[in-house]
Amino acid sequence: MGSVSRRSQYNVIALSREVDKRSTGMVLMVGEPQRLQTLKEHFPGRSGVFFIEYSDLSADILRALQPTAVVAPAISAHFDCLDLAEFLSLSEYKGAFRIFAQDIPKPDIIRREVRQYYPALNFEVLKTEAPASKELLH
Repeated sequence: MGSVSRRSQYNVIALSREVDKRSTGMVLMVGEPQRLQTLKEHFPGRSGVFFIEYSDLSADILRALQPTAVVAPAISAHFDCLDLAEFLSLSEYKGAFRIFAQDIPKPDIIRREVRQYYPALNFEVLKTEAPASKELLH
C-alpha cells in the first residue's frame, strides 16, 4: 500500500511483479485516500493498493504503477467518473475501471454513458461504497 502526490516530487514506488511474483497486481484507488481506506479489505491479500488524489494523477504515475484495476467514486467534490474515464482512455489504460456508486438511484445510466463514450474501457459500476460481503472488487 502506498500513496503519492506531486508534493512528493513524483517519487513513485510501484509494486514490481518481478520482485513479488505472488502478487495479484496493483489496485489504484483514485479519490480522497481517507475515504477509500475502508475499501482495501475487499481486495485480494497479495494486491498492492495505492491511493492517489485525482489532482495528483498523471500518465507518468499510471505507467509507473501499471495497475490491474482503477477504483474510484462515481462522483466526488473534485472529479467524476467521466473525467477519470477520459483520462484513462487518453492514457490507453487496459485494466479494469470500477466505480462505486453509493446512493445513486440508477447506476445503469452511468454505466451506459461511460460505455458509450469510452467503449474500450473495461468498466463496471459497484453498487455500494463498502460491499456487505467479502466479495472482491476486481
